[in-house]
Amino acid sequence: MKLLDRIFHREDLGHGPDGPYMRRWTLLRLFDYRLYVHRFLESDEGNHLHDHPCDVLTFMFRGRYIETTPALKRSARTEKERRSFPNQTTLKVYSAPCLRRFRAEHIHRIDLLSENIGKTWTLCLFLPKRRDWGFYLDDGSFVRWDEYSG
Repeated sequence: MKLLDRIFHREDLGHGPDGPYMRRWTLLRLFDYRLYVHRFLESDEGNHLHDHPCDVLTFMFRGRYIETTPALKRSARTEKERRSFPNQTTLKVYSAPCLRRFRAEHIHRIDLLSENIGKTWTLCLFLPKRRDWGFYLDDGSFVRWDEYSG
């Protein structure tokens, strides 16, 4: 970790009672593409699901987490109709090694298992930004990330 700090720019994300929830190192910025290493120190900040400003390709190379996503109604015709969100959610455990792709509209929350606090690492490629992002409250309303209070 000290080597990463010496070579790459580091950011601490979030300000929970025990400090940041994630540490991020920027490995590369090329045009609107960014390559990061993420170390998860805590579960996602706040209690709500969120989306992202861009599509993300991520490779978990160490650790494990639980992802919470809205449950889907399979009989619905459109993506908006399929979401029974926020009343029902689905949980799935992902373990390293694991390669995943998220669309910016992918709504989720990441929670760490107690034995994986500070031990879950990912390599993430962020594609160009294409939308605003934020959090989805219990009533289904959307709050921009910079207006969210957890």
